[in-house]
Amino acid sequence: MMKAPSYAALVVFVAIAVLVLGEGRVSMAATCDATQLTPCLGAITSNSPPSALCCSRLRSQRPCLCSYLRNPFLGRYVNSPNARKVANTCKCSRFNALVALLRFVKALHLDNRIASAPDLA
Repeated sequence: MMKAPSYAALVVFVAIAVLVLGEGRVSMAATCDATQLTPCLGAITSNSPPSALCCSRLRSQRPCLCSYLRNPFLGRYVNSPNARKVANTCKCSRFNALVALLRFVKALHLDNRIASAPDLA
C-alpha cells in the first residue's frame, strides 16, 4: 500500500499532466520568452484590462508557466492576484488551475521535508 504523501504527489502529478498535455492547441515546442508577455504588463501591474494581444500571448506562453513561476523575478508577477485576473479575463482558466496546483505541490514538498526531518528532541 502506498503512503499518503506519495499517493497525493501522484494525484497532483496526474492532474498537472492532464492540464498541460490535455490542451490540444498548445504546441509541444513552445518557445519560452517572457518578453512575449510585455503587452500584459500594464494589466498585471494595474487594474487596466488586458488587450487582445496580451490574451493571445498569454495563451501561447502557457506551456512556459512552470519555468516562469520558478524564476525569482518573474514568479512574483505570474503568481500575483492581478495576473490571475488577467488570466480569467483572457479565459485562460487552465493558467489559474496550474498556478493553484503548483502551489499545492510546493506545499506538499515542504510538508514532506518537514515530516522527514530528524527529530531533535
